Amino acid sequence: MKKMKLVTKLLLGFGIMLILISVVAFIGYNGLNTVGKAVEIVEHVNLINIDMLTLRRYEKDFMLRGFEKQGTSTQNAVEKHADVVVDFEVELKEVSARLQHEEDLVAIAELGTKFADYKTAFEEFVSISVLQQDALAQMSVESSKVFDTISEMHDVQKSKLENELKDETVSREAIIGRMQKVDGYKFTTEWMLETRRGEKDYILRGDQKYIDKVQSYNTDMISLLTDLKASHSKADDKARVDGIVAALQNYKNAFDLFIEDDSLLNEQEEVMVASARDVLQLAADLEDGIVANMEKDENFAITTALTTAGLAILLGIFIVFFITSSILAQLGIDPAEIEKITKEVALGNLSMDMIKVQKNSKGVYKSVIEMMKSLSYMAAAVDTLAKGDLTIDVKLASDQDMLGNSLAQMTDSLNSLLGQINMSVDQVNIGADQVSQASQSLSQGATEQASSLEEISASVTQINSQ
Repeated sequence: MKKMKLVTKLLLGFGIMLILISVVAFIGYNGLNTVGKAVEIVEHVNLINIDMLTLRRYEKDFMLRGFEKQGTSTQNAVEKHADVVVDFEVELKEVSARLQHEEDLVAIAELGTKFADYKTAFEEFVSISVLQQDALAQMSVESSKVFDTISEMHDVQKSKLENELKDETVSREAIIGRMQKVDGYKFTTEWMLETRRGEKDYILRGDQKYIDKVQSYNTDMISLLTDLKASHSKADDKARVDGIVAALQNYKNAFDLFIEDDSLLNEQEEVMVASARDVLQLAADLEDGIVANMEKDENFAITTALTTAGLAILLGIFIVFFITSSILAQLGIDPAEIEKITKEVALGNLSMDMIKVQKNSKGVYKSVIEMMKSLSYMAAAVDTLAKGDLTIDVKLASDQDMLGNSLAQMTDSLNSLLGQINMSVDQVNIGADQVSQASQSLSQGATEQASSLEEISASVTQINSQ
């Protein structure tokens, strides 16, 4: 680590900080993403609740109106119910695809099972309702036959009674028998009306006493008609009475089927109610579970982000301290001091007074001190040379000491030059001595020549005087 370059240390520190910041950002993003997904799931679960409540409403509409279309609607309750079932199943698949926690997957699977039970129960309810409507229609048809035939028989017997009352030849016993027939058909009509009333009361109230009432009247009517049949002598009348009895039997069979279907409808309705409640409860529990998991994930993300951020801060402080210490260790002193020294050196100030004395100087500062010492030594050497002392022995800092080598070469060159100058001066001195000696010789010769001239002049004078 100590041998790392400063740039490497800085890049390493910032790299670690970026990694930590990225981790915090990822945790934050992941937490927000998880919360966003949970909110979307909750929205789909709410749609499931809404769909289930809508299905219950259409279920009640069907119970009240059957396949009848309401108002201007183009669909009956069953068709609307089927459309909502499709929407519900789409939302169910959407929620199932988005869930991740095991308990939520179990809950949505159970919810799907309960909804399947509800769907099946409603389909059975509709099928049974169709059968019940058929039974109700059959009761209406058979009761109409009873009313029509009884009315016809009553009118015929009443007409015959009126004629017999006018005929004095008819015996009292015959008239009484005819009156019994008229009253019998009249009672049958009234009992049939009571039977239909009991039927309607049962449809509205579902009480067992109305079932007993219908069955009792049906039994009484069949018994009375059996007696009336015995009182008739004509085969056509007997056949009509048999037709009424058959219609009453068919009515009773249809009513029994209606009751049986009603019991089955109640069973399916109980299944629908229980399944729907289970679906709504499971949806509520699922929503609570999703919200709880969302809060748990959110708290985990917040805790993790805060923890990571705290670690990042601590690590950042450590990295700053480490890098600063490392930089100072490499510099050896505050960068401002090095900057101050280098500025002074740039201005030509090589005084060692500005160097702060420290024990165990190291790093760049140690190198600066050594550089200052080397430059100061060179400056002193140059100053010595400037004063004319060429005897200095320049010490090289290293083999690569260009300034020292140049100064040493300059000293050697100056010493060589001065040596040559001294030799020239000596030679000049010798030449001067020789010139001086020659001058003396010339002077002596001149003196001698002057004497000779004087002698010659004297001689000439003597000759002239002679």
